[in-house]
Amino acid sequence: VMKALPQAHLKISAKTVVKLLSLFALSLTIASAAGLFFKYFLGYDYVLGLVPQFDLNKENNIPTWYATVTLLLCSVLLAVIATEKRTAHDRYARHWSVLSLIFLLLSMDEAASIHELIETIGERAGLHAGMFSYFWLIPGTVFVLIFAISYLRFLFRLDPRTRYLFVAAGVVY
Repeated sequence: VMKALPQAHLKISAKTVVKLLSLFALSLTIASAAGLFFKYFLGYDYVLGLVPQFDLNKENNIPTWYATVTLLLCSVLLAVIATEKRTAHDRYARHWSVLSLIFLLLSMDEAASIHELIETIGERAGLHAGMFSYFWLIPGTVFVLIFAISYLRFLFRLDPRTRYLFVAAGVVY
């Protein structure tokens, strides 16, 4: 006879998480600004490798890692919510699961620069001029429109504060 394992309860203060993530983001912003100062005002492009490692406009560096981890964390938290909603037989449980998958894909894109691959495909297809300079925006915009339309009912079923935070987060992102 197997004994049931005790349930683990993890309490995380949302305010503490926001403070920590904000502090880290502010630190990365300051480090990037310092790097830009060294690069453009003092003429040092590298400074022991620190300038490119903190450049917010570059890939494969510490800000990319931060974005990858935060998107992955969002995916995990959305998966936890989806599991709870499925257990409660909530009609929008699948929406939470899809959100979790989307954030997982965003995290993978951030880590592996997938949208740059789409950009390369656009260049090779001759679609890299004028308004097509950022070719990945075309499929991205189509995806966002389909997502927005299919999630409207879900969004309006959220409590007003959560709805506001979802919309604010989407606008900021």
